[in-house]
Amino acid sequence: MACPGTYCGRVRLDDGILGECGACPRGQTVGNESICFDCNKELTTYDWLYLGTIVLSTIVVHVLGLRAAASKVTQTKLFLVLSLVSATLESLLSAIIALLLFDPVGKLNLRSCGVNRLSDWYTIFLNPRPRYTETIHCAQEAVYPLYTLVFAYYGLALVTLLLFRPIFTWKFRRYKSCRVPVYFEMYSIPVLVIVHAGLAGLLYFAFPYLTLLGTTFWTVHFMNSRRIEGLKQLFTNSGNVCMILLHCCMYCYGIGTCLVSSEQPAPFLAFLLLAPVPAAFYLLTSPFTDPVHYV
Repeated sequence: MACPGTYCGRVRLDDGILGECGACPRGQTVGNESICFDCNKELTTYDWLYLGTIVLSTIVVHVLGLRAAASKVTQTKLFLVLSLVSATLESLLSAIIALLLFDPVGKLNLRSCGVNRLSDWYTIFLNPRPRYTETIHCAQEAVYPLYTLVFAYYGLALVTLLLFRPIFTWKFRRYKSCRVPVYFEMYSIPVLVIVHAGLAGLLYFAFPYLTLLGTTFWTVHFMNSRRIEGLKQLFTNSGNVCMILLHCCMYCYGIGTCLVSSEQPAPFLAFLLLAPVPAAFYLLTSPFTDPVHYV
């Protein structure tokens, strides 16, 4: 007899008898006749890109922290470089450890239940209530491991931040503002955890477009705050060049994920050539929109 609801299943006990309807154990999903079975799917390219975006989010948060402190730490560019390298290595180390902790343990590949619909992320809201009398609690991680893996990664990112960042920050302790990026990231990671807890499903389906949109706003804000209105202002400062290259990489990543999500054949490399277009468009149009010319 089939269980009520979409996510309720029965576990086959040791003696071959099926248990009561309820949530499937972690790492299992509901199959035919409401019987729970192990998830054995491989992560899709889109899934890996989603996890890659999660890793990039912590790196971007650190870059924003460096930007907040940049005006006060101009005395030492070495700190900025070391801090960015450390943030990148910490994020990669946290991601690798998180992958090794999940089934199959000790390997970098993952087994997955797959994602079929938005409701897979919010099974807690879909507990059936037959005859409106008693609720059968069937909340489970139907998108295993994409939900809990991100929590594990953020936790590890916070641990590696507290373990490794103070090592070289201590050498620059005479500059109080050198601690700003560390504090900024310490407060930002819990915010990312909260956002993931409530909006993970929406972010999973929208992250390619959010990456492009967020990078566009970031590019405009950066170039406007630096008063960059021409190629000379852009290329005479190495920091500006590095930031624009970072923006172009983010655009390439966003374009690539959009092409993967569309599942349609497309000239991938041709689309990547569009990465510098937003910055070029800003440089071409900024002289016509400067309020100074209309005062």
